[in-house]
Amino acid sequence: MDKYQQLKNEYTALENFITSHTPSFHAEEFEAFILACALKTWGSFPYYSPDYAQALFAITGNAYTPEQVTTAMLCCAEEERILVIPSCFQDLLSVDMRQTTTHIGDFLPLLNSILVSLASINDNFEVEEANTQLLWI
Repeated sequence: MDKYQQLKNEYTALENFITSHTPSFHAEEFEAFILACALKTWGSFPYYSPDYAQALFAITGNAYTPEQVTTAMLCCAEEERILVIPSCFQDLLSVDMRQTTTHIGDFLPLLNSILVSLASINDNFEVEEANTQLLWI
């Protein structure tokens, strides 16, 4: 299995987990968050890699040009840009509080896995990228 198929499988597993544990899941909102996380991370070292467009395609099914990816990376990497946390995070916490479950604890490793996969998609996971991940998560 290639890294793009693996990425797609990880994303699908994450979506399925959220769908099965939250009353209302907004797939578009969550997809936008994951894409913004990836673009923000890649933008910390703003050199385009074809792997970025292929990773975005694996998640969204949409093709992106190098110009689109680079522009989005630069926009998302702006320090003043704050990511909007999807409502499913709060939904998982609410379910856990009501039902005394630990879904959020099961969710976080899945989220971390996809973020690391996206950050390292070009096999060049830099210290700058790792530091960026830690600062905004």
